[in-house]
Amino acid sequence: MIPFDQVLAASDELRGRLAALRATAPSYVMGKPLTASDVDRNQARLLFSCKLEFLAQCPLMRCFTDLEMPRVVDAGGGLLVTALDRRGRSYDLTCKYLASNFGYHFIAGWNAFHEGNGLVPDSQGRFCRDVHIELWAFRSLELPNR
Repeated sequence: MIPFDQVLAASDELRGRLAALRATAPSYVMGKPLTASDVDRNQARLLFSCKLEFLAQCPLMRCFTDLEMPRVVDAGGGLLVTALDRRGRSYDLTCKYLASNFGYHFIAGWNAFHEGNGLVPDSQGRFCRDVHIELWAFRSLELPNR
């Protein structure tokens, strides 16, 4: 695994934002190809599948503390998280695990994130770009409500 400080795609703006937040060094969690359903405005969610039989090995499980996990699996709530794009812009998202489809959903601010980064379907509703999205985890006491 490449340490975050050696990731070429990380812009100076992103590095500056992380420094301003006095964030821990980001660690790679997982990635996936972005799909048409991920950028469908009506679905309004980014989905990372973690099937039940592999749930204990799912990298997202290791991101959350024992205090955070009940909020992640709370069907009515979710855990407020901050997402940063490559330009260091912040988006408040809610992370929820839904047992009905064995997946972690990043919702609430997801439409603003993908639309703000030009990740939108064409006029026919197709998403024909080859985009790989990555999750990196960090901690910061500077973030509100975290």
